[in-house]
Amino acid sequence: MYSKELSKILGLLLNVNPSNRPDCDSILCNSIILKRMDFNKNIDYGCQAQLLNTIKLPRNMNEINLKLPKTKKYEE
Repeated sequence: MYSKELSKILGLLLNVNPSNRPDCDSILCNSIILKRMDFNKNIDYGCQAQLLNTIKLPRNMNEINLKLPKTKKYEE
């Protein structure tokens, strides 16, 4: 059994309607998440965090599949 707080966060993240799912900034600003963050570490937390700046996309989006890892097919 999970805590009520974890269930609330998972409910937000797993929302069926994509437009109702929170973005990264909203998740980081959520009071449940904020109270569990360790602000003593020297990490840029909070609503102004630029989490997606580390993702590098090719200039030609037709080449995106060349940059992504290959899919793994699992057999049972």
